[in-house]
Amino acid sequence: MKIFNKLASVLMVLPMLVALTACSDDDGKYTPAEKLANAQVFFSNELPSTQDIAIDGTSFVVPINRVNTDGELTVQLNVEQDEASLFNIPSSVTFADGESVAYITITYDPATQEYDALHPITISIAEESYTTPYGDTSYTFQAGPLAPWEDMGNAIYREDLISTWYGVDNLEYEVPIQKNSLVEGLYRLVNPYGATYPYNDPGDWDTSKDYYMVVHAEDPEFVWVEESNTGTDWGKGNFNFISYVAYFMQNGNSLEAVKAARPDLFGKLENGVITMPQRAMLGWRDSDDGLYYCNVNGKFAIALPGASLVEYDYSANALYAGILKTPAETYQGVVDLTLGADVASAKYAMTSADVSEEEAAAAIVAGELEAEEITENTRVYLPLEEDGKYRVTVVTFDEEGEVQESASCVFEFVKGESPWQSLGMALYTDDIVGPLFEADPVTYEVEVFEHKDNPGLYRLKNAYGEGYPYNEEGDWDASMDYYLEIDATDPTSVYFEEQELGLDWGYGMMSAVSDAARYLAIGYDIETIKANGIEFGSLVDGVITFPVKGIIAFDDDGGYYANTNGAFKLVLPGAASESGIKAAKFARRLRGERSHTRSCERIKRMVGLKTPVNAEVNKFDTLK
Repeated sequence: MKIFNKLASVLMVLPMLVALTACSDDDGKYTPAEKLANAQVFFSNELPSTQDIAIDGTSFVVPINRVNTDGELTVQLNVEQDEASLFNIPSSVTFADGESVAYITITYDPATQEYDALHPITISIAEESYTTPYGDTSYTFQAGPLAPWEDMGNAIYREDLISTWYGVDNLEYEVPIQKNSLVEGLYRLVNPYGATYPYNDPGDWDTSKDYYMVVHAEDPEFVWVEESNTGTDWGKGNFNFISYVAYFMQNGNSLEAVKAARPDLFGKLENGVITMPQRAMLGWRDSDDGLYYCNVNGKFAIALPGASLVEYDYSANALYAGILKTPAETYQGVVDLTLGADVASAKYAMTSADVSEEEAAAAIVAGELEAEEITENTRVYLPLEEDGKYRVTVVTFDEEGEVQESASCVFEFVKGESPWQSLGMALYTDDIVGPLFEADPVTYEVEVFEHKDNPGLYRLKNAYGEGYPYNEEGDWDASMDYYLEIDATDPTSVYFEEQELGLDWGYGMMSAVSDAARYLAIGYDIETIKANGIEFGSLVDGVITFPVKGIIAFDDDGGYYANTNGAFKLVLPGAASESGIKAAKFARRLRGERSHTRSCERIKRMVGLKTPVNAEVNKFDTLK
């Protein structure tokens, strides 16, 4: 209350201070301001920034004012408009004797007008002698017919665009929604990333105007989203989003062409809920050079007023529980299969680990792979005969028999003695994952194995599991062991093939491959690869290193240069220096002090976006 009273006192004094400045220095008497002798023509500062005109009309007017109303007065005007403008604007306007307001009549051909096609115009008073310092000398606005939108109330919006980038929860919140009264199925969210967006802080969004996300659901089976500027900026420019369909249309493809070539990119409107397919949305910030996949979780949804976002749990989980040796000297792989609450049935099968989860799931659904059916959580025992790596895949179905989700786990079976021998704890410096997210390279201890029959063939056990300093609980797949296998049998030509790291920070399972190994995989020999300037890693004095950008990391969004600092290092046991040991001890302390926390309060200070190998989205032969 004291602060308010103090402010009020200051405001009361201000008019007195202004009045005192108008007093004469010699006699102390009040001297009135000089009265302007001209007409004092001006534009009202309350004119709208957008002139909504009739699409079937032929003209509209803009008022202009004057203070001195004596006599008839013609005022010359300057007009600025873009080359595409379709309006005829006079170069002068005439005030009638005694009138304080005149009207500038602007004409147009209704056949040239389109809804929401607005054109910028500036009209200014040409003769300075007619203006007044107390009013606006020009009027800048946009003109065009605005499509009629009707308020529908609030929709429930489940966000998977910004959350895709930052690996946070897919929040649901209310957003005002409007429908177009002329086009059935055309909707727009009003400021979906404004004050109602839970991760925003005050000042994160532009409050000067409304921002819309326009959704085309005229055909409920082929839904798409226009380019949307969110008006929200977390320090690297506004977030912008567009559906893949609209992206192709902007590049010159017709809607029908996109429907024919890529029907999988369209969303649906069903039971009052609009959804978009996984990775069918693209995004960028003003500072970005390329596009990034959004809706990576496939959670984007808009529930129209009266509808709801009911979450059904059709999930599955496959957890490797070990190898069972029976009294009959046979072996069985033990896997626990857990089903979501709404799963009606599920089928599972075992394949080689070389078969991906997607391939195995498709084969199960098509009946091409012999599978067993279950209807509840089950521990299964799978006969094992030959050594190797195996994958167990489970697919869930709803009550209608429709395919829902899949899950898998991988394990290794070795009947005899393992060919891998533990060397103990190595010091590993990560320059694959952390620096992608603007975190420093970090050194920590990882158990390393060497192949008994192939000296120089090493593998790190769970390098990105619980011991990785930047991980939090739940960031890694604990259902199995993940090995980063490095071939250093030739110390001058070290490489590793693409392998899953077992880590997921919200962008899908991460994997990595050395740059040279990509060329080995397609048939080139080592000498040819080197002759073309592709560098391998090296093993020198018990330390494995790779060249700068000599590693590529992958997740669901694509491929990214890793080892950008050239800091990747594996110091084998026996070669560790005292400084390396200190680094590892520091890393253990770091786990308690530093992490990529995903709380709402720290989301914008968390991690930066990754730099893609190729920032452009995929192109298709049939589309531009």
